[in-house]
Amino acid sequence: MPRLMSVWRHPTHKVYYIREPIPADLQAAAGGKQTYKRSLGVKTLPEARKLYQDALDAFKAYLASLRSGPKRLTAAEVEALVGVWYRENLEAWSADPGAAEHWEAAALYLPGGDDPGDDVDRARFVKPYAERLLHSHNLSVDAGSFERLADRLFRRMLDLFERMAMRAGGNFSPDPVLAEFPPWAPAALVAGPGGGLTFDAMFERWTNEVERAPGTVTETRAILRAFQEHVGHDDPAKVETADVERWRDALLIKGPSGQPLRRSTVQRKYLAALSTVYRASQGRGRGRLSGNPVEGAWFRGRQFSDSEEVRAYNADEVARILRACRHETLPELRWLPWLMVYTGARFREAVQCVDSDIREHEGIVYLSINRDHEWKRVKGKPGQASPSLRDVPLHRHLMAEGFGDYVKSLDPTGFLFPRLKPRPDGRPNEGRPVTSLRTWVAKFAMPDEGSRQRTSPTHSFRHTFEDLLRHATEDEELRRDIQGRSDGSSARGYGDGHSLKRKQEVIERIRPLC
Repeated sequence: MPRLMSVWRHPTHKVYYIREPIPADLQAAAGGKQTYKRSLGVKTLPEARKLYQDALDAFKAYLASLRSGPKRLTAAEVEALVGVWYRENLEAWSADPGAAEHWEAAALYLPGGDDPGDDVDRARFVKPYAERLLHSHNLSVDAGSFERLADRLFRRMLDLFERMAMRAGGNFSPDPVLAEFPPWAPAALVAGPGGGLTFDAMFERWTNEVERAPGTVTETRAILRAFQEHVGHDDPAKVETADVERWRDALLIKGPSGQPLRRSTVQRKYLAALSTVYRASQGRGRGRLSGNPVEGAWFRGRQFSDSEEVRAYNADEVARILRACRHETLPELRWLPWLMVYTGARFREAVQCVDSDIREHEGIVYLSINRDHEWKRVKGKPGQASPSLRDVPLHRHLMAEGFGDYVKSLDPTGFLFPRLKPRPDGRPNEGRPVTSLRTWVAKFAMPDEGSRQRTSPTHSFRHTFEDLLRHATEDEELRRDIQGRSDGSSARGYGDGHSLKRKQEVIERIRPLC
């Protein structure tokens, strides 16, 4: 029976910990620590009993690593280990990232955060994070490896805080930094002494790890069984990254319902579920795995994006939607589709506009997409120039429809779409408007479900505008300037771009859409 006298319950948050004395001859190697302590992540004694033996095995593995002496990590191993930390925190914080200002302030106040070359106080700050990371993997490393790990961990903190500021601003695009990390121990999937781990045992360990919603348990069990059926055996230790990649690619062709799945669904649902189950069995000791085969199988960078799968509305669909808008009284339903299809504005760019963003210069009325208010968010890194900042002339058909009169009727200091103004916490009020617009398009403009396949109620307008621009001009640079896109070249940041007059000439070549 597990030695429960070594389990300790935290007096404040009531979580159980394993606490074991470190032998005197190993305390120096443990950095002077006399006691090994690790959270079991549960608040009841029966749950602690289930997890204690695995935690004790991890403790014994930790002592073994101390006895074998400090390990030297290669540069790739350092970066892979930092990648584990980066990915886990990105997943944990992305669900509700809060305000962008908090992340920007956090990066600013990191020791040396304003100058990555300044290491004053940095080592002291990052030391506990590096120690916890090594401790979680039962690693004892030499001084040089620890120093390199701490340095890379600090630099990736800055990257992570910058990414979280972007997500707090609404940019949830795939993080390209993830593609820079090599997988952690991709080929070392070997069970501990005695082995014998099965998929069912791995799943049971995952369910006992923390309390989970019944729906999550049922869904994850089905995903794990589907994966087991795909690999054709019951030994999780034999699974390699290539097996996961083949399963991943098969789901893109045919999912459980017989229909192909989108990359985002495969990534966020299937790979994520499989990864969490594997992580629950990682560690040292009997029946443990030293690696996670899913780590090397994630979609990376643009591979993960489903944006190319969103199609433009065709001419008949656009005309039907715009005509349906004429019967609406809510400003966002009356004017938002018209504004997006004739300017190519992203949904976020359009809904955060204020009355004064409709401007006039030398007789040209245009939409200014700017950062004139601190709560405005545009695509791009905070604090840096962005191609999304631009001026787009308004098409004559939009003005003839009465959009100019609508703008004049608004409070000069108010929002262009008052119901969509940002929430009191500074975050954009997107959920209800997107839902209502999707419902409205489905009910009134495009009632046939088949016709709505691969369309987005908001982003398809931007795709439509891009197609219209292609017919209006072959000048790709001009199209990017109007759309607020970047080609990735440094030349894009030089000069003032194309004039309003030149943009207007191209936009006016677009024929009225209804």
